[in-house]
Amino acid sequence: NGLYFPKGSGYITSSLISYKNRFIKISAEPTLINNSDLIVLLPEKKEQFSVLNDVPLESSLNEKQYIRNLGVKLYFYDIFIGYGNWNQWKSPGIHNSLILSNNSRQFYYYHLGFKDYKKLINNFEVKIDYMISSAIYNNYNTPFYSSFLFLNIKKENLEIGVSQNILSGGNNNIEWNFYDSALLPINRKNMRYWD
Repeated sequence: NGLYFPKGSGYITSSLISYKNRFIKISAEPTLINNSDLIVLLPEKKEQFSVLNDVPLESSLNEKQYIRNLGVKLYFYDIFIGYGNWNQWKSPGIHNSLILSNNSRQFYYYHLGFKDYKKLINNFEVKIDYMISSAIYNNYNTPFYSSFLFLNIKKENLEIGVSQNILSGGNNNIEWNFYDSALLPINRKNMRYWD
């Protein structure tokens, strides 16, 4: 869900607190939302129309205080591992080709990758970024996971990227957990069921 400002006015304010050295990065951004809704009589909307931005949300979906960009990353030489809910914007650099954005309301994920590009042969460089979400629960309280794999290869001014985004789990008829989802980009287990 994005920021919810129905008919009326509001504001959002936050402060980013961050510490980084050669071995660790820690950050948190406490956020406060304040809005003033106009009293409007709305028709009852059902099914797919019940989630439009002019329909009142359940209070659990409309938090007034939360912490975004919260997490920790550990660096080992040129590799990092981390856990947090940082904003992510992944794309080849053209605005309308956005591959991943969790900027609206972040989800928590584990993160592993190269800090910068690593040199290969013949002046080729590679960068790998892998993320897997913590369990996200659907309306049936069944966990599902998002796995993201990004591979960029460049040589001088030419860069080629490949990405894979997989939404898996969320089905009571298939036994599925975090570890299954973490290995999914490698072993392709049950791929015919996932997006």
